[in-house]
Amino acid sequence: MHNKEGDNKPLSQRVRELRGKLKQEDFARRVGVDQTTISNWERGIGKPTPDSLVELANLAEGEARTFFLRQAHLVEGKSYIAARRAIAQETSEKTVPFDQELLTFAIVTINQELRKRNRKFTDDRKYATLVVLFYELCHRTGSRDSGMVEQLLKIA
Repeated sequence: MHNKEGDNKPLSQRVRELRGKLKQEDFARRVGVDQTTISNWERGIGKPTPDSLVELANLAEGEARTFFLRQAHLVEGKSYIAARRAIAQETSEKTVPFDQELLTFAIVTINQELRKRNRKFTDDRKYATLVVLFYELCHRTGSRDSGMVEQLLKIA
């Protein structure tokens, strides 16, 4: 899984490649940051926030998309570990197959929604349950609609 060509590329190079022939200013608008931020990322100065990494992932395709999502969940740290354990238990019980990209999407989307609401879960089990529910909803419906998180947070 980690032996794919390009996995060892630094984040700065990934951002440059994703931008392609777009001007930094135009690319920055698409990502939701300013031109100086893009310039800094491309020079290896500073790193994108989890939200910016998700925006980069939304602009990317295939392996590059997975790379940016993986970076976003690495930033999220502890919450990823709790959710991954819960998903591992669910998938081992064969209720849904495991999908790394979907898990990363679920975690990053939930964390974005929690930050928007200035809300945190202090109970890892409750957080992991929320991730599992969203993961299963996405898997079963084939949709990646962040609006479903809003509905789950109303009942959580």
